[in-house]
Amino acid sequence: MKSCIGIDPGWASFAITVRAMDEDPLAKVKESSLFLCPKDLPSIKDLFYQIERGLPPYFKIAEDVYIERFAAYEDVHSPVSEQVNRIIGALEFYFSYIYQANVHLVRAIEWKPALCKYLVRTKSFTNPSTKFDKKFSMAAAKSVSLSKQPILNDHIADSICLSSMKLVDIYNEELNSRRTGTRSP
Repeated sequence: MKSCIGIDPGWASFAITVRAMDEDPLAKVKESSLFLCPKDLPSIKDLFYQIERGLPPYFKIAEDVYIERFAAYEDVHSPVSEQVNRIIGALEFYFSYIYQANVHLVRAIEWKPALCKYLVRTKSFTNPSTKFDKKFSMAAAKSVSLSKQPILNDHIADSICLSSMKLVDIYNEELNSRRTGTRSP
C-alpha cells in the first residue's frame, strides 16, 4: 500500500494528513488527519512521538511528503517563524532520512493554484472565494477528501489538500506526456 502525506506546519497549529493509496495511484483508499500544537509540547521529539502515536502505521511507507514551506510576510521574521522553520527542517530530515520519502517543500502561492486547476478540470470545482484563503482551503479539502469526518479547521483542510498533491502531480505528468507524446518514468 502506498501513501502520501500533507503537512501544514505551525507553532500553534500543526496539521498532518496521511492518505493511503492502492496500486492505482489515482485511487484513494483511506485518509487520517491529526492536529497538534507544538508550542505546548516539551520538544520536537515529542512532536514526532505524537505523530507516530496518532497516525495509522501506513504513514511510515509514504513515498511523498508535501510540506507547506514557511514564507515570511513582508520579510518579517519573529521567534515564532524561527520555531516553524526548525519544525520544517526536522520534518524534512525525519521523512527523507528516516523513512526515505520524497519531501516536497511547497509554497501556498504555488500549490493552491495548482490544486485549484486540477479540481476545476477533474471535478468541476468552483472556488467559493476570490482568493486562495481559508474558504478555498475548506472547499478544496471537502472536494478531495473521501473521509466522512468533518474538517475541523483550515489547517487540517490544508494538510488534506497537500496530501492530495501527488494526484495533481500525476495528473500534470499525464497531461504533459499527452502533449509531448512521451511517457514520464
